[in-house]
Amino acid sequence: MKLPEGWRIYALVIGLNVLALSFWWLDRDAVPHPSAGGMGAWIASRLGS
Repeated sequence: MKLPEGWRIYALVIGLNVLALSFWWLDRDAVPHPSAGGMGAWIASRLGS
């Protein structure tokens, strides 16, 4: 079976998504620090955390 062109890109994207999902799963109950700033604070405020 021959793999299609660009299969490494798809594998990398899927791998990064699995990594991000695992980080989310581990930190899903973590409370954001009030001193956190930047994009993390902006995203947390938009998500209602």
